[in-house]
Amino acid sequence: TVDGFIGEDDFTTEPTCTSSYAAGTPVSASPVTISCSGGDAGSDYAITYVPGALTIGQATLTVTADDKSVTYGDAAPTYTFSVDGFYGEDGWDTEPTCTSSYAAGTPVSASPVTISCSGGDAGGNYTVDYNTGALTIDPATLTVTADDKSVTYGDDAPTYTFSVDGFYGEDGWDTEPTCTSSYGAGTPVSASPVTISCSGGDAGGNYTVDYNTGALTINQR
Repeated sequence: TVDGFIGEDDFTTEPTCTSSYAAGTPVSASPVTISCSGGDAGSDYAITYVPGALTIGQATLTVTADDKSVTYGDAAPTYTFSVDGFYGEDGWDTEPTCTSSYAAGTPVSASPVTISCSGGDAGGNYTVDYNTGALTIDPATLTVTADDKSVTYGDDAPTYTFSVDGFYGEDGWDTEPTCTSSYGAGTPVSASPVTISCSGGDAGGNYTVDYNTGALTINQR
């Protein structure tokens, strides 16, 4: 800005203003002096220059927790984050850490669980903003396998049983599977082996259930 001209008078050569600031000059150097020079308004004027100040504000880093998924009952995954806003080769003095309330056994019904990051320090040139992420808890898979059985031709079908793999801790069935086959007394030996199939198991929302068949061998009488 300029003060002191009479009427319509003006510069024949405008001043130019500069400072020592360049991209990457640290906040600690603020304020940086802005100096003007080189103006010419003719012989009617003497020019006095008053410096200004360039304030360097902190840049903002945006840290966003990465979305993750975990299977019910498993240990928490390694939490990671992305960051936007660094200048050049700048980096962390102290990296943020990211956590959630999830622990093995947290139910699927609690999904998604919020992942939060904090504690990042990139020095005086930066402030840090944080965005949360989401941890999705997927149902675990139970594998039900019908136990192989044998029967003598003409006898009643045996009691069908199964084995199960995949429960977490003390979890168990809300409704146990049932296992059946097409065998009946009088089914011939030539029909052997007869497939044993299980179905109908319900262990709640933390699980899905896969079924493997078994085999019923019919022995000669």
